[in-house]
Amino acid sequence: MYCKCGNVDQARYFFDIMPSKNTVTWNEMIHGYAQNGYGDEAVSLYKDMITSGEKPDDITFVAVLTGCSHSALIDEGVEIFNSIQQRFGVVPKSDHYTCIIDCLGRAGRFQEVEVILDTMPCKDDPVVWEVVLSSCRIHTNLSLAKRAAEELFRLDPLNSASYVLLANMYSSLGRWEDARAVRDLMSDNRVSKDPGYSWSEYKNDIQHIMENNL
Repeated sequence: MYCKCGNVDQARYFFDIMPSKNTVTWNEMIHGYAQNGYGDEAVSLYKDMITSGEKPDDITFVAVLTGCSHSALIDEGVEIFNSIQQRFGVVPKSDHYTCIIDCLGRAGRFQEVEVILDTMPCKDDPVVWEVVLSSCRIHTNLSLAKRAAEELFRLDPLNSASYVLLANMYSSLGRWEDARAVRDLMSDNRVSKDPGYSWSEYKNDIQHIMENNL
């Protein structure tokens, strides 16, 4: 509860005075740090968990890898990801791959991302490719963005987000013909863009604005 309210210090106080802890309580505190941007504290507590003799599970690794991603702890994230199976005998799942790809993608380390993409077993998980495409947009990695978008066109052809992101990338680079081709493909597949919504306050009245620009 305290973590969800952003009061991680109070959450840690109650965590510390618990007479006994289990995997769930360790995971909640690690996740609380991660979600509130305290990546170093999440990694430190993860190490304390291991030292205490408590064995991390799937959720533990998602929590600590999320903390690494949100706090740009790239090398720590890679080390933890590699230890999942090598040290703890846990087979990484799509959530773990998504976390480490997000971690590397935020840092622009796309060569490592591509190695993971080529070897991971969960190639048909659209969430993984959405994370890749989002990272490529930030760093303008057009070649990998195109690969991610093509995978998303295959896996989730009616989702407008991948078409819009790729078309906008082409437009930002002045590649108007390529942007038009993506929009044409979107039209051919009868995909419509979900309108965006925003709220504004005007003279104590809340106005609902629909945005429908590609």
